[in-house]
Amino acid sequence: MVEHPNKPQRSQEVMVRQAGAKIRQIQVSLLVSEIKQGKLQKSDEISTDGKKWILLGRHSQLSKFFKIEPNINPKAKPSPPNQKSNDSFDRARIKEKLEYDETDTLQEVFPPSRKKSKLIYALISLILIGAAYFQPYLTLYSVQSAIQKKDIKSLNSYIDYAALRQNFKNQINLQMMQGMADQFSENKFSIIAMPLMQIFSDKIIDTMITPEALIALFQGKPSVNHNAEKKKNSLDQDGSESQQSEKRDIFSNSKFHYESLNEFITTIENRNGENIDFIFERRGLGWKITGINLPMKDLKSSATDIAQSSIQEVKAKEATKQREKKAQLLSDNKRKRIEKERKGRAEKQRLLKEKKQYMKELALINFEVGEGEKYGKTVPGVFGTIVNKGSRTLKKVQITVYFLNKKGTVIGEEDFYPVLVTKYSIGRGNKPLKPNYEKDFGYNVKDSAPSSWVQATAQVTDIEFVK
Repeated sequence: MVEHPNKPQRSQEVMVRQAGAKIRQIQVSLLVSEIKQGKLQKSDEISTDGKKWILLGRHSQLSKFFKIEPNINPKAKPSPPNQKSNDSFDRARIKEKLEYDETDTLQEVFPPSRKKSKLIYALISLILIGAAYFQPYLTLYSVQSAIQKKDIKSLNSYIDYAALRQNFKNQINLQMMQGMADQFSENKFSIIAMPLMQIFSDKIIDTMITPEALIALFQGKPSVNHNAEKKKNSLDQDGSESQQSEKRDIFSNSKFHYESLNEFITTIENRNGENIDFIFERRGLGWKITGINLPMKDLKSSATDIAQSSIQEVKAKEATKQREKKAQLLSDNKRKRIEKERKGRAEKQRLLKEKKQYMKELALINFEVGEGEKYGKTVPGVFGTIVNKGSRTLKKVQITVYFLNKKGTVIGEEDFYPVLVTKYSIGRGNKPLKPNYEKDFGYNVKDSAPSSWVQATAQVTDIEFVK
């Protein structure tokens, strides 16, 4: 311990001031005996440096000895006659002017045992070092307890999934790049398959870092195998030993060592006799699993599966592309026709919707059933007026006349065209119906109406716009 440079060195002697003025040196070991003999009074003062003084009667260690009846020494000199007045004066002066540092004086008169302090510090240090050293083992015990209780939430608190995912990815990627280089160089799809390898790698890693998969690794089961037949055999074996796996003690048949101050490795031997390293790293005041070194055999198997899956995926896509290209060449005309028909149907639907919306702008007024003349003969007919209240010009307006019997039931119908503009049409109907225009019409229904009709109604059923 480094001491303050201005702090006085401790001495075996102290100064005692009696009657407010008399100062003498006395051995520390003689203080108690002189108090008991009456040579020292409660009003006397004690100091180690002559600057800080404290009354013996107020000293935390020495004051208790004044309670014991002192042994009277007949040879001791009597106190001066003015002792009482001087004591009162000293107490007042000390109380008003001096600041007592009882703690400092106590430590200087009776310094604490350095050996005892060092022993306590050493013991505390050993406890802290031991707790820090065995903390990874306590974490392992907690992991084992969570596995046996199937407490996934508790187990997750001891796993750094982000670091573990990156650890798996680095191992598999390295194995793929090293072990599969020759195979890829001989396969024309290898270069195309490279981007897909990362996708398949991520999918496999997702199956390897689930709590269930990690529990299986801790229980000594073989790591995830992606070969169907091997996986089936592995499942059969797991089924026969599932009860034993759940009760497996992580600490049995395992090895532990510190890789560094912040890294602890647990090596577990699985059923195939392969070693699996679980890497724990310090995270704040605790430890978490940040990596698992899988057996080389499993890494190669995973890398091979990823490579083969990537190449098969590329081959499948290439085959699909060739089939699509061939189908496109063989049925190009058919595809175009189908597309044209689809567009035609869509256009027809759009136009039909547009027509129905515009028909609301047409008014059929003054519609009535009456008689007219044709070739000098009186014939039954229907008459009325069509009005264009919209903003577009029409080249075709179709109305449908519905014939009713006495009961008001429709028994027949007939279409007429008050407006019909074509290169073949003649007469009054060969003119478009412009916005705000009206068109009168009258049609002979003698030949088209049923014989039992007595009444008729009409409505606009189709139109065409002038483009």
